[in-house]
Amino acid sequence: MVGIFDLPYLTPSPRQPTLDDYMAHMTHALNVCGEDHVGIGSDTELAPRDTSPEAMAAFRKDEDDRRKAGVAAPGEDGRPMYVIGLNKPRRSEVIADALLKGRYKTTAVEKVLERNFTDALGRIWTGAGLRMGEFYEGGEGCWLRADGHSRFCSGFAGCRDHENGRRRRGVGSAYRA
Repeated sequence: MVGIFDLPYLTPSPRQPTLDDYMAHMTHALNVCGEDHVGIGSDTELAPRDTSPEAMAAFRKDEDDRRKAGVAAPGEDGRPMYVIGLNKPRRSEVIADALLKGRYKTTAVEKVLERNFTDALGRIWTGAGLRMGEFYEGGEGCWLRADGHSRFCSGFAGCRDHENGRRRRGVGSAYRA
């Protein structure tokens, strides 16, 4: 699986990438890897990036501090961490529309948006011997297997074990079948 992220590293500096740049990378990955192996990258926040002058000044200060401390990633060059045209809460819908306009079938779009990652994670967990209703607990939440699908529990909402006050032992280890 490869996830195409929406970060400024899609284009050479100093140009801020656009939706067209993002879709060129997505299309290339689909052509090379096939529709069963490509998804949307998860390297960014889901909320849109604040582009107000105050927020951009804080971003640049933070980046300068990271560079001075020697912990900046290669390529951190002052460009904000978003793609023009995708800096909105409904970015998945924008990507889906662009794929459909690019003549990709609905089934391919569904795979890119979600199904490829959930299928891959399901195969990994099944191979690890996890059974329905069992989970790997770590940090604040746990990964559940419910109704044949995997999902993340934030720690309480929707997780029967958390809602009933039962937290399983073995934080940091998977429960084997």
